Amino acid sequence: YDPVLFEAGICSPRITDKSTDYSTDSKRGGGVGGGGSSVGQLEMAHLQRILLYHNKLTSLPHNALSGLPMLLHLDLGRNKLATLDGATLNVCPSLTTLVLSQNRLSEVPSPLRLPLLRKLWLGANRLRSI
Repeated sequence: YDPVLFEAGICSPRITDKSTDYSTDSKRGGGVGGGGSSVGQLEMAHLQRILLYHNKLTSLPHNALSGLPMLLHLDLGRNKLATLDGATLNVCPSLTTLVLSQNRLSEVPSPLRLPLLRKLWLGANRLRSI
């Protein structure tokens, strides 16, 4: 799939592993290969970038990022987030870039346990301390 087109919402990622059966045969209980997962869940697990900037988001549900172990870049900038629990982000251990600039955050998300994080953008928030 083309990651640029995916970010723009023009296409969705496709799994190209031909050795796995991705059918949703109802005789096998549906899902991928007869298991409980769906093709959509598998596709999401391979996401590396999510761009949610400028969407007027006021919150991010606690489980919003679960199932995204390969996520490298998360852009939540230019929203209306006043608080963000670090535990919500910690489910993405591969995260290297986190953009939280231009929100309404008064403190850095905590606890923040992202060992691979290299870039953290926090500008234009309401931070009182770091």
